[in-house]
Amino acid sequence: MCGFISFQGIKEVGRIEMDDFTKAKDMIFPRDVLIGHNTLPEIAKMCESLGFADCGMIISGSNTYASAGKIVNDCMTDSKYNISVKLTGLATLANVKEVTKSGRECKAKFLLAVGEEGKTISQKWAPWNSRDRS
Repeated sequence: MCGFISFQGIKEVGRIEMDDFTKAKDMIFPRDVLIGHNTLPEIAKMCESLGFADCGMIISGSNTYASAGKIVNDCMTDSKYNISVKLTGLATLANVKEVTKSGRECKAKFLLAVGEEGKTISQKWAPWNSRDRS
């Protein structure tokens, strides 16, 4: 599962009725989520439709990155995005600070959370990053 956080605001991209479910589904939350079969190659298109800047960062654990994050990275890079990767573990304060530091260093304008580690860190990162901390 991949989650998105954009610091450019939230844009509604449409709604899908539950009756239409086949093998893939997108849901609009404060974060956009793609779920289902063959959704990884669609992530770059979703980022484009949301108007994301060209510089972002993938947050993931090492196992999930090997199985899904690398595919996301390749798709984003093929779509001309400048993507940095931060491999992390559990959502500890130390890891949140490390992700924040990495995001600032690479000047990421959005995060792509791939897998549980990235998703959990990104949920804690947004409120932490919104504070003025160095």
